[in-house]
Amino acid sequence: MWRGIIRNNREGVQVLLGKIRTVERINFWEVIGIFMNPMGNYHIPVKHFLESNGFSGRVFMIDARRTEHLRKVMNLGKEKSDPEDAHILASVPCGGIIHTEKDGITSGMSSPN
Repeated sequence: MWRGIIRNNREGVQVLLGKIRTVERINFWEVIGIFMNPMGNYHIPVKHFLESNGFSGRVFMIDARRTEHLRKVMNLGKEKSDPEDAHILASVPCGGIIHTEKDGITSGMSSPN
């Protein structure tokens, strides 16, 4: 997993897009989903930027309460930690819980094969 800081501005999301493209190129596979916790309105420009740059339908919002619950289930402690939350969000495609804005419900997701 990549570790670093992405600034919340245009240059920052362009850096994020570059990191995602690098992961795809190095691993010879396409990113199936980008999972993030909605934070106020901060996530909206990032989501729209990613969707307008080839990730339409692959950006998913994970309710922060689900992340908190999974943190406890995964025995990662009760205190919020961005690195641990990133680990939790990275585990979502492998059977975690997602919340889709389209249908407004929480649904399970099976592992990609």
